[in-house]
Amino acid sequence: MAFDIEKKSSEHSIFLVNRREIKITGVIRVIAFDDTYVTLSSVLGDIDVSGNDMKIDALDLESGLALISGEICGINYIEDSPKKKKHFWK
Repeated sequence: MAFDIEKKSSEHSIFLVNRREIKITGVIRVIAFDDTYVTLSSVLGDIDVSGNDMKIDALDLESGLALISGEICGINYIEDSPKKKKHFWK
């Protein structure tokens, strides 16, 4: 991936390229991951990225950046209550 690493801020963004690469800024920590999902905590809440052959290619918590590759099938923001799930893409 050819994304520039940015300075850490309270901003959060998601850049998806051809459903194969994703750049997420504002990342605080990785909660869990395997080859079918990556769950991250961001400055705007927890995010679940699902797919196949998922890999964390780069993680820089100092700058708040995560780079993930694989076949990306969904991106969901996770709320405390299951009733309040926000679906970004599905």
